[in-house]
Amino acid sequence: MTHVWTRRAAVMSAAVPLRVRTRFGRGTAARNLRLLERGLIYKGWHCLRLYAPAAGPLMWVYAGSGAREVGTLVTVRAAADGGWWFYRSPDGRGRGVRLASCGDAAAAAERLDVHLKSRLYPGTFPRVPGHGETWS
Repeated sequence: MTHVWTRRAAVMSAAVPLRVRTRFGRGTAARNLRLLERGLIYKGWHCLRLYAPAAGPLMWVYAGSGAREVGTLVTVRAAADGGWWFYRSPDGRGRGVRLASCGDAAAAAERLDVHLKSRLYPGTFPRVPGHGETWS
């Protein structure tokens, strides 16, 4: 019982290092990815949930069977403000680009929609922020 309480306290506390909160909060990350998946499926994207023991829950978002290689990897990580955030990265390495707070899955789905459309149709949709840039 003490082990469960300690783990829950580590996930909820902002005083614990971020990588520890992210590692212990895999259940929270999986729940948040499922919420985001609903919004992306509604917009017409395909989602494939993955689990890497070292990285935790991940989700590959792509256009469909004809364009599986055009997609992005989404993960959930703990933030310094005590909350959880969605991140996207092309290959899952590094920190990636912060999309939106997990409390606002609709905004994250919209930003991923814009990002993937601009990758599928480069001349049609406006450029979106990449690594090191922020959303307005």
